[in-house]
Amino acid sequence: MKALTAKFKMSPVEMEFNDLDLVTNHSHIKNYYTMQYEDMADLNDYVDLVTMKAHFRGTRLASDDIAFFAPPLSSWDTEILVNGSVEGPVSNLSADSMQLQGGNATRLRGNFSMRGLPYINETYIDFNARELITSGADVRQFFPPLKDITAVHTELISRLAFQGSFTGFVNDFVAYGKFQTNLGNLDSDINFKTSKDVPVYSGNITTYDFDLGQLLGNTIVDRVTMKAKVKGEGFNFTNLKAAVDADIQQIGLYGYQYQNLKTEGEMNRKFFNGALTVNDPNLDMDFTGTIDFNSRLPIFNFYSEIRNSDLKALRLTEDSITLQAKADLNFSGSNIDNFDGTARLYDLSLFKNRNRVEFDSLSVYTGTENGLKTLRVRGNEINGYVQGSYSFMELPNAFKLFLNKYYPSFFQQPPMVNAGQDFTFAVEFGQVDKLIGAFNDDISGFNGTRIEGALNTLTGNVSLNATVPSAAYQDFGVKNLVLKSTGDFSRINVSTSLGEVLFQDSVMFRNPHPGQFGKDTSLIKLDLQAEDTTSLNGFYARLVTVGDGVKIHFLNSSFTVNGKPWNMMAGNEVYWSRDFLTVHNLKITRNDQSITISTNEYNPDESRFLVNLKDLNLADIIPHGLTNTLIEGLANGDINVHDPLEN
Repeated sequence: MKALTAKFKMSPVEMEFNDLDLVTNHSHIKNYYTMQYEDMADLNDYVDLVTMKAHFRGTRLASDDIAFFAPPLSSWDTEILVNGSVEGPVSNLSADSMQLQGGNATRLRGNFSMRGLPYINETYIDFNARELITSGADVRQFFPPLKDITAVHTELISRLAFQGSFTGFVNDFVAYGKFQTNLGNLDSDINFKTSKDVPVYSGNITTYDFDLGQLLGNTIVDRVTMKAKVKGEGFNFTNLKAAVDADIQQIGLYGYQYQNLKTEGEMNRKFFNGALTVNDPNLDMDFTGTIDFNSRLPIFNFYSEIRNSDLKALRLTEDSITLQAKADLNFSGSNIDNFDGTARLYDLSLFKNRNRVEFDSLSVYTGTENGLKTLRVRGNEINGYVQGSYSFMELPNAFKLFLNKYYPSFFQQPPMVNAGQDFTFAVEFGQVDKLIGAFNDDISGFNGTRIEGALNTLTGNVSLNATVPSAAYQDFGVKNLVLKSTGDFSRINVSTSLGEVLFQDSVMFRNPHPGQFGKDTSLIKLDLQAEDTTSLNGFYARLVTVGDGVKIHFLNSSFTVNGKPWNMMAGNEVYWSRDFLTVHNLKITRNDQSITISTNEYNPDESRFLVNLKDLNLADIIPHGLTNTLIEGLANGDINVHDPLEN
């Protein structure tokens, strides 16, 4: 006590402080306070035998001072502004017309009684709130066990208004009322208690446009309007036993507001059994399934029937796609690498822009065949498998390992691959052109395509064979492509047989022939055919990758312009780095004519290209039809080109 003024009256049965003004280390108590007892000796048992009557006006009461009588409140660390009347011993307090302010944002008007202090966990509370304004941070401050429930982010509730009642203990109560929060509104009739530290709860919850996703820290779901019955034990997954029966009027998933959902689900001893019915204007479906988490890997058994779905309206695709299908999934696993079982999609009817897509079924199977891990994919227009020792999650690092061996200057060595890759694969397409075109306007063809190969990161062997009758991407296409490649960690040899390379249905190249790749060096052969001649021409080059770019050395090559052959001589270099492009002695000749391109070798940052023309016959190089004016003559001289890559 630091200061006390009052009109004091004392008798053998009472101490009265009228016009009270009491200052302690942390609190400031005002107006009126009396202590009544049957005998002065009762002061030795203040908690139970002394009846207090207090009328607070502008009182500031520190939680540290309350903690003198109720030690568990020592963690509150707040000051409470009190107005109202309180009567009773510490162990049986009741309050009328109380107004409290505490924490950072908590304000309360209401009546309450508390029996059992100073032991807060054994205190029975009967509380009727005419108005309670608080925040998630304050609630976690006053009820610290909420901090341990990490699945619910109560700290994100910046404003919470409550009208209703709370009856029971802090660990065994019934709460009824209406909540208004920054995340939305809800009504509750909840019974909550803990038994041997395991929460037990039941009741009804009604939400109105409540942002459930934010509260649960989930970006998939957002606002929900629903009525739900909940009954369960525990929040921890290992001891969770809960059942939910919900009628969801509206819920947001991936940005779309679904309507009219009914769901039932039960989790018991790490076994989930649930059902879902959706009667949304853009989705009509049923789903039933179980998940067993008791094994080393979860076991899934799902069945679903989609009677109608508009994927564009559901914001799952950009194009107008509707789908009807049945799905049957029976597998175990936690990721794509330990997937074991079957996943089947059948009786499928798929429409894009009201046109039916030729796609009826698809099944995925994984298991063991002849002692080898096997993945098989089967559909009406696709058939393929992967067999051996493989890890799809490690596959990118496996490819990086080979690229590092071929081009160490460009590709860094990847982290150690956890599982050695040693597998074969093959995939064969049927009439997939219409199927591909239904989903991608840029890609076409691939009917009858077959791709097969093998990869072994233990021995360094790799092979890839492909047969593509016809394929195109945007304006570029190929016909009759046969590719064969074999290699090891030192190099890879690639040979091709290619009918044509097309641009907008015009022939660009014939038989481009990549050669060898390895140790930062690639030998390239490219045969060409001009539109106005049947003679084959070819570029031959050696590509050398270095740390900051690539060096290209053109070997003896030839090509045709306007039906006349031109030659490119060896002894040149094009150096394309991240910062500059230099050209040394790139010379193209025809008889006495020549074009030489070079840059300033002493200042590669100059970005100036020198083009030297010698006896260049303009009629030989100007394409036919470019102009109606006849252009002839010989050109000699130098042309300076500044910043061609920038301007």
